Amino acid sequence: MRRIALSGLVLLAATAAVATASSGGLPNIGIPSMKAQPVNKGYYDHHIDTYLITDVSSKSQAKATHTTTPPS
Repeated sequence: MRRIALSGLVLLAATAAVATASSGGLPNIGIPSMKAQPVNKGYYDHHIDTYLITDVSSKSQAKATHTTTPPS
């Protein structure tokens, strides 16, 4: 009898947790904002593409491409 009661309690707790998590909607990740980013243009497959470089592997590359510097 204890085993059935314990299983029922665990099932009830799991159901409550799922219901709470599913009704909350999307998490608040802050206010969206936009700002200009420097881009690079390159020629590929007979047309010009625009590249947004977000990270590089060395400080000299970061300086040359005006990108974020890598972690030390």
